[in-house]
Amino acid sequence: MIRLTFKAAIALLIFLSGGAWAQQYRYGAEVTLYGTIVSAPGETPDGKRNAYPALELVVPVTVNPEPGDEEFSPTEKGVMLLQMVLDQRGMAEFKRLKGKRASVSGTLFHSDNGNHQTDVLIDVSLISESR
Repeated sequence: MIRLTFKAAIALLIFLSGGAWAQQYRYGAEVTLYGTIVSAPGETPDGKRNAYPALELVVPVTVNPEPGDEEFSPTEKGVMLLQMVLDQRGMAEFKRLKGKRASVSGTLFHSDNGNHQTDVLIDVSLISESR
């Protein structure tokens, strides 16, 4: 018999419901998201393994394009992990808060090159610890 933690069971329920409970956002909008700051495994365009700063969300989100921008920024449903684009100050906060819950504010955008590790990224303006 498979045993799930409460958090895993809720995530599975949300996933199976097709994201009906997922929060809706738009690319280009300033948002604040909540989750755990993590160093996620990735791969460079030339195939080398690396780690990248990411936010693992508490609940999945759906990100929609601006009308007319669907070709370059498609709708992404059930997003649970976002690569964070950080300046020097943001990188210092990432290092300080890695493994902790945080609120992250910034602008969402869609992956557009081989250096992007997730389909949806957040250009971070502020990271703060949350409980």
